[in-house]
Amino acid sequence: MGGSAAIVVHRATARPLHETGLVLLLCGILAAYSLDRLQDGADIADRSGLLVVLRIGAAIGVVGTAVLLALLPLRTAMLVPVLGALVLAYSRLKSLPLLKTVLVPVAWTWSVIAFPFQDGSWFGWQAWSVPIAIPLTCMIASGCLLCDLKDVEGDRDASVASLPVVIGVRSALLIAVALSVVGAAVAAAEHRIGLSVGGVGLGLAALYPEFLARDIFGPLLVDVILTLPGLLIALHIV
Repeated sequence: MGGSAAIVVHRATARPLHETGLVLLLCGILAAYSLDRLQDGADIADRSGLLVVLRIGAAIGVVGTAVLLALLPLRTAMLVPVLGALVLAYSRLKSLPLLKTVLVPVAWTWSVIAFPFQDGSWFGWQAWSVPIAIPLTCMIASGCLLCDLKDVEGDRDASVASLPVVIGVRSALLIAVALSVVGAAVAAAEHRIGLSVGGVGLGLAALYPEFLARDIFGPLLVDVILTLPGLLIALHIV
């Protein structure tokens, strides 16, 4: 999914792709999601194989990020500790009202544009001036809401204020659909057909919440849909 998003940004901006920044992005994604699952802990404590895989993934991600950090320009590299702090604090931050819904799409969009397509700005802040940032953020936010469906009961028990917990599943689905429609519409206006297709896919997936609520199937379906735009571009279909 990270590679797909980078392809989408590359097509939209026509900026040169910095391979070091791309690999660092992928290592950061690996580290972030592995550490998040390890911090949750409860659902993997009795699954030793998964625990080992997550530890290896986290180690590879963290070490890879640290090594590649030295090869980045200082202004771009400054974003790494900011995002790293968010990852380490995420297990606590996501218990704050609605913050879980905001943090993930912001971190994804910021890093996907700033690291592989360095613009020389401090913390890569000019990533937010790129037009593709708006539909990309909407799409990822929509995907995050759909992925939250599988965690409703767990989030409620753990006092995690995800949007489905705060306003209910039905209302959260409506917001997810609205975000996907906005993302698809803005992408279409920018002539980003692949991203528009992804937005339509998310909207259609939201019609089947019972499937999205399945522990493995739901998130995997969302990830596949979010990966589709870059795949369509890579295959020269759009």
